[in-house]
Amino acid sequence: MFGTSIYGMELAFTNRVDELKELSAAVKAGGLLVVFGRRRVGKTRLLTHWLKPQNGLYSQAIEVAPGIHIKQVMRDMGASLQTNIAPKVVDRSKPSHRGQHN
Repeated sequence: MFGTSIYGMELAFTNRVDELKELSAAVKAGGLLVVFGRRRVGKTRLLTHWLKPQNGLYSQAIEVAPGIHIKQVMRDMGASLQTNIAPKVVDRSKPSHRGQHN
């Protein structure tokens, strides 16, 4: 997913020097980095281009039930996480029976 091509030709990555510097500075500062903006402006391409030389991981948030989203993140990054721990998905759509006595 890191390269972008049309009809087998690789597209050049240009005019994003300031954004790449900003991403690098944000990582050095630490914490969570969230990139958002209008559709179709190149956010994904920017991030995947920036992550490639760093062997970084990328997963895109999708608007679905939490369990489906967690499975998507694990598909995207699970092999690279080097862990046997699997995420636990809690189904919050079902009512809880905690504290109820029969």
